[in-house]
Amino acid sequence: MKILRISCVFGGFLSLVLSLSAQAFTTLQSSDGHHQLSDKRTSDDLDVGLGGESIASKGGVAVGEGETSIINPYDPNGSPFVEVGTTGAVELTASDGVAGNTFGLTVAVSGNTVVVGEDCAEITGNRNCKKRRQSVYVYQKSKSGWGQIAELKPSDGSVGDQFGVALAISGNTIVAGALNGKTYVFVKPDGGWKDMTETAQLTDPDTGNGGGISSESIDNRTIVVGVLTATVNGNKYQGAAYVFVEPPTGWATTSVPNGELTASDGSYFDLFGISVAVSGETITVGAPFHHDQTGPGEVYLFEKPPTGWANATQTATLTRSNAGPYDEFGLTVAINGNTVVVGAPQAVGENNGQGVVDVFVKPSKGWSDRTENAELVAPIFIQHFGWSVAIEGVKVTVGTFSPNNVVFAYAKPSKGGWKSTSQPQTELMAGNGVGFFGFSVAMTDSIIVAGAPYETVNGEPDQGAAYLFNE
Repeated sequence: MKILRISCVFGGFLSLVLSLSAQAFTTLQSSDGHHQLSDKRTSDDLDVGLGGESIASKGGVAVGEGETSIINPYDPNGSPFVEVGTTGAVELTASDGVAGNTFGLTVAVSGNTVVVGEDCAEITGNRNCKKRRQSVYVYQKSKSGWGQIAELKPSDGSVGDQFGVALAISGNTIVAGALNGKTYVFVKPDGGWKDMTETAQLTDPDTGNGGGISSESIDNRTIVVGVLTATVNGNKYQGAAYVFVEPPTGWATTSVPNGELTASDGSYFDLFGISVAVSGETITVGAPFHHDQTGPGEVYLFEKPPTGWANATQTATLTRSNAGPYDEFGLTVAINGNTVVVGAPQAVGENNGQGVVDVFVKPSKGWSDRTENAELVAPIFIQHFGWSVAIEGVKVTVGTFSPNNVVFAYAKPSKGGWKSTSQPQTELMAGNGVGFFGFSVAMTDSIIVAGAPYETVNGEPDQGAAYLFNE
């Protein structure tokens, strides 16, 4: 129901929103040589010519925040969390973490459950990853604190499939994407989360063409899958998004979506589907390279027809009023109710800050083509502001792909609607060194989670961590 982020993978991109979001990158370069998505996967030699990253999904769905009694099998010493310095953050790490995991590449949160993904296989030459299959890690809060309670794995997983490079959670359902073009759906068992394989697999008509899932999002019974590598009307990498609705009998493996969403003005290398988000009966899809690959970018909004989701083009198009070349507007998206948040991490905002986040509010007469109601920018010079975004109610969280290791939280003014500003309500910092804290973000009404995938943990470089902040 709310967030977004995205993750890009070689041969396809994967972003998962399930009411949330996520993100990651290897290399993809357009024919004009300007757009290059890259992630060298080491903090010493990290090059993003953002082109950038993707999504991000990144966010979460808010549900009841109840306390549960949990026995933590991964922490026999009874210390499920670590307080980090004076930041007030809780540090989450993998029980079996190794150098190069990039744990925290994707994050998601719903209620008292946090989910974290990794991408170990993308670390070139890392001996720890050559035989390692990826996992998604589940954490819950008990009376003694936050602790890891489960690892989720695909039943047909293999080394290098990048399982978990896109991630989302909504209530009792977790969704994880992989480079093999599959979306894995995990439904919480009656006895609670435990080590397990998927409940169902979702595939679409395009993943069999050598591409992969670019992004995913879920709200309630609806999952949206973005495939930015999809060829549409002969246009390679134009991209498409697919809608899957849970059957009355529950999620089951299928390759038949309920509907295919495309842009009416789509063209070559738009990368439509690099980010997706769904809230209720509204879906948003980013196309950051739209317009002759110069990348001002657009976001396409779709509303559910009275007869249900089916093949369709957009209801409305969202654009930036001060659009410029290579803004990459739409690289990340998030939605909550009637409010849409869009990251443009290459745009130049006020105060010499690179990157902006635009806020769109549904008009009283309904969605139509429009520009932003407000624009959020960083209070300091920083790179790739808007690399990850999340929204919950009247609060927006913005992550960066920057060695500054900072996340910004903004709030809607108590009077009136959203206003353009360079003054966040809160600045969050965590981690040490060049961990790239804020690479991924997720939130509920009382929790913010941010990934730092290049954090050194116990002397292991790029093992990665995620940090949790409570209001």
